[in-house]
Amino acid sequence: MKEKISVLLPVLTITALLVIFARPQITGFVVGPGSVLSADIKITTAEGVILPADSVVTATLSEESSSMPVSMFVSKSGGAYEFVNGNVPELGYDGWGYTGNHTYIVPLSEFNLTRALPGGEHSIGVKIEYNGYLISSTEERVVV
Repeated sequence: MKEKISVLLPVLTITALLVIFARPQITGFVVGPGSVLSADIKITTAEGVILPADSVVTATLSEESSSMPVSMFVSKSGGAYEFVNGNVPELGYDGWGYTGNHTYIVPLSEFNLTRALPGGEHSIGVKIEYNGYLISSTEERVVV
């Protein structure tokens, strides 16, 4: 039993850290002339936790979605980053990825979504996935 706990505890800890620290957020909602939505997508990484370089960031606005590799997201943000070689056993990942205490912000407009919205309630979401695994996601409602 002690052997299972000693193996399981680090795995659960790393999984929890991925969910907590790689959590994408949607910030700065603004609806401008003609009901065009402007928002920022924010991803935060943490020291000791690797976000695989092959991960994909997907933004969804109502029924439309658009994706970009996390490497492109980090590049478009223009922020500092740490790119290291490591592994994430929970994802079966061994390779290069992003780590460190960094925040990357990219405007929703970079996802090439139709941001002109009719009046009413809409959903906006963002998720990070790697090889079929959902690393993190969030969704919010917007009223236009």
